[in-house]
Amino acid sequence: MLRSTSRGLRGRSLYGILWCNYNFMATSQTIKLKSATKERLTRLKIHPLESYNDCIERLIDIIYDNEPLSEETIRRLDEAEIDIKAGKFRPLDDAMRGLDLL
Repeated sequence: MLRSTSRGLRGRSLYGILWCNYNFMATSQTIKLKSATKERLTRLKIHPLESYNDCIERLIDIIYDNEPLSEETIRRLDEAEIDIKAGKFRPLDDAMRGLDLL
């Protein structure tokens, strides 16, 4: 909770707070989108008041994983690639039929 003092909020002047916030504001850039793309973005918003910028950032965060793969994961991917090249795999349709999903 902010308390007002003779010097402003928590000992800071209101001008100082506004000036600091202004310096950290992002710049805006206009981009061209097809109408269909804008409509898709609108449908992807999680709330009507979510900005398009927040929506796009959320989508980027979903698809981009900046965490590196572990050595174990890399080893298992390499083994799977070798198995696939050797023909040691089961087509998805066959696997689904075996599980009565098709």
